[in-house]
Amino acid sequence: MPAAAIAEYAGSTSHDLTGIAERFQAHRVLDLSIQQMGSSVTVSYQLIDPGSMSAVWSRQILKPVDRIGEIVQCLPDLLREGLSVPLTPAAVQRLAQIGADSVEAEYAFFQGRQILAKGNFGMTELAQAEAFMRRSVELDPGFSRGFSSIAEVFFRQIDRGRWSNDLGAMEEWEGYLERAVSLDPENAEAYSIWSYLHGLRGRREAAYGAAVASLGLDPHNVRTLQSLGSLYQNFGLYDECLQLTEQVRHLDRDYPWGNSQPGGIYLFEGNFKKAEDVLVTVSGTVCTDLRLILLFLSIGDRDRAESVAFRLGDDPVALGHAAFLLSCARAPEVKLEPTQETSSIAMNDLDFAYHLACGYALSGRARQAIEWLQQAERRSFLDPLRIQNSPLFDPIREEPEFQRYMVGLERRRNAFLERIQPVYLPEKS
Repeated sequence: MPAAAIAEYAGSTSHDLTGIAERFQAHRVLDLSIQQMGSSVTVSYQLIDPGSMSAVWSRQILKPVDRIGEIVQCLPDLLREGLSVPLTPAAVQRLAQIGADSVEAEYAFFQGRQILAKGNFGMTELAQAEAFMRRSVELDPGFSRGFSSIAEVFFRQIDRGRWSNDLGAMEEWEGYLERAVSLDPENAEAYSIWSYLHGLRGRREAAYGAAVASLGLDPHNVRTLQSLGSLYQNFGLYDECLQLTEQVRHLDRDYPWGNSQPGGIYLFEGNFKKAEDVLVTVSGTVCTDLRLILLFLSIGDRDRAESVAFRLGDDPVALGHAAFLLSCARAPEVKLEPTQETSSIAMNDLDFAYHLACGYALSGRARQAIEWLQQAERRSFLDPLRIQNSPLFDPIREEPEFQRYMVGLERRRNAFLERIQPVYLPEKS
């Protein structure tokens, strides 16, 4: 839930917990109180069952005032502990009134959502969440949010390193989204995830339309704002993308995309100093580290690019792309080729296709660079500005076939932007 949705309750004692629970369809409400007595601070947490107004879990922490920072550090563990408390029978009964026709289906759904809410999970936990979601729709085949949440698990798997070249899985993913929307045309989460899937599959207008539809239903959905912002980036609409990153930070200042995306935009604009200032502070993810490699190669600092590549050792796919880029930069005359796995992944991933185009351009191979740029176009890339601003394409800049490609790319971009005007930007709350 975005912070802006609950901001009105901050510091307030005039709202009853039952009303809050009903508004947000919550089966639990976390109540926190802070009290200072002399040189000590007491923080009390209670997980309230709104139906009985009784605490089903509580914890209390006592610390000296000068050690209050330790309370903040232990908050995530406390919240995870509170979320793991089993539902009371009364809570299970109330769940029947907020979505599914089966109490057991809704309970399975919330068990899956509980895993996703923890944030710090791997593929094993995602498989557990998927099993709960599948159980929910087995029990209630008309449960729209259950179907869209199965699709969300696939979305999260991509975030955790399952690359998007699994076409069979994407077909299955899309089937769940179709089912979710047919059951509930106002399922904002389904449209949000569908926007991302359309983008992966190169359906630019469908991706854009799904993002706009989702934000029309839920203008505070940060993941949809991310999806739309990423589309704007791929279309070369940098100012619009930056506006969406500001909106995401306004809603959730800790959301990773809102903090890292400006660095990518500065890189693609050719503002390398500003890009470095942002990317070095948020490095550590595959996306930001690969962008740092592009940045350092753009300014001729191959040593720093290689130092970043060493951090990718746990991700063979990303490391394969980094190795190809670095090899083409170090020895362009050797004319190296990417591995079969590296090329296979890039066939269905816009960013990786673009990386291969950069590598071929660095080694002066215009035809292969154009082929991979065309492959990126099939995955929603329409950004001649990024290519114009990148020194990595300088070795082929004067090649006639490359110049013809750039003219055509600009024409295709302009035609597409005419079809989606005016560009959609949701108002800030």
